[in-house]
Amino acid sequence: MSTNSKNLTQYRLRLIILISPLLSLILISRLFYWQIIRGPRLSSKANRQHQVVTNLSAKRGDILDRNGTLLAGTQNLFHLYAYKPLLDQPVSNLPELLSPILASPDASSSALTETKNYLEDRLSLSSSWISLKHFLTHNQKTAIENLNIKGLGFESEFVRYYPEASLSAHVLGFVGSDIAGQEQGYFGLEGYFDRQLKGRSGKVVTEKDAFGNPILIGKFDLLKNIEGRSLKTSLDRKIQFLVESLLKEGLQKYQAAAGNVIIMESKT
Repeated sequence: MSTNSKNLTQYRLRLIILISPLLSLILISRLFYWQIIRGPRLSSKANRQHQVVTNLSAKRGDILDRNGTLLAGTQNLFHLYAYKPLLDQPVSNLPELLSPILASPDASSSALTETKNYLEDRLSLSSSWISLKHFLTHNQKTAIENLNIKGLGFESEFVRYYPEASLSAHVLGFVGSDIAGQEQGYFGLEGYFDRQLKGRSGKVVTEKDAFGNPILIGKFDLLKNIEGRSLKTSLDRKIQFLVESLLKEGLQKYQAAAGNVIIMESKT
């Protein structure tokens, strides 16, 4: 071997020895970046792509008078959504099919057109999963199910209602939403006993394939929901109605700004 060839070989060997640690350092730094720094975010993104989380709402407890008459209750309604990858109907057909059901039975032609336009706007979104309508009744849900359109689904949701309207409203309080959009009791019994009344929501976590179909042998996690506790009060609906009616008459008769009534058991 000539001297020049030997020197060239030694040069290449030294170059490899110098470059190898540098390449290893670059490789290790990239692995550190993707696995440690970006790893949690990428893992979370991957989970969102193949996991389906279904929330299980907890029914809020009832508020009753002393005789068991309902003063505040919870109605089970439904949330309609569309999952585009599973739709077996052209998206353009859905507003025409759904608007007569989602609009009120006595809706005018303009209201029906408004509902149709709303659905067209919602379905034009680029998202795969689209919320279409909240608070559907059982009859509306059944009517949509009878259309046999794959890709439309429902979630249960609860709505607070007061059968006696404003009766005892100052005692009962009301239910609204907090800053996170979660159900929250305000004032009166709804606010004071909010934690006991609202219970605990649950959820189901499952896995889906690339077409949105559930993977039967995939992950399945269930956190059961716990219904809220009902509250029985010492109020008497009949007496409360009578007192509020008489108080209203007294305020109007004497043009008073406010009034108070104390009800007590005379035998005590």
